[in-house]
Amino acid sequence: GRVYLVIGLGVDGALCKFALKEYPRAENDDERVNQANIRANLEALIRQPVTDEDGAPLKTMVAPIEIVDFPKTGTFGYVMDYVDLEEYISVNELLGDYPDADVLCRIGKTLAHFFDRLAGAAGMCYKDVNEGNIYIHRITGDVRIIDNDNVGAADVRTIAGTPFYMAPEVQSGR
Repeated sequence: GRVYLVIGLGVDGALCKFALKEYPRAENDDERVNQANIRANLEALIRQPVTDEDGAPLKTMVAPIEIVDFPKTGTFGYVMDYVDLEEYISVNELLGDYPDADVLCRIGKTLAHFFDRLAGAAGMCYKDVNEGNIYIHRITGDVRIIDNDNVGAADVRTIAGTPFYMAPEVQSGR
């Protein structure tokens, strides 16, 4: 899908930046089934976000906020928080320019916590995590995981995943 910058009003009435991911029009039955499953995953994440131990939505995960339908084109998408890529860099960009050990440890701990909450507490998997979906604040080590439309139950068909990044649950067929 394509991702757009959207300016809107926040809950306090102030202007806020959001990102909108729009899916292409489904052209065949397989694509329609896939998109229906993606939409169901998104709706489930909106209803029941992945949470921290205290019940607050997990900040690491840039989760869907709202689904948007585009009737004229027959497409849909979802709105999520905006991640400023001037402040955050992908894991690929981090390679070769390593931050100090404390920041690296914070990154590792945050990623482990994310996957523990996702799989352990929520019973879901990230079907296509890869270095293009993990963004890190260069100075603080703050982590944002984007492109969460492929988070869901392992047995619900959406995408199979990218080789070398496929979730173990998807790879093993569980």
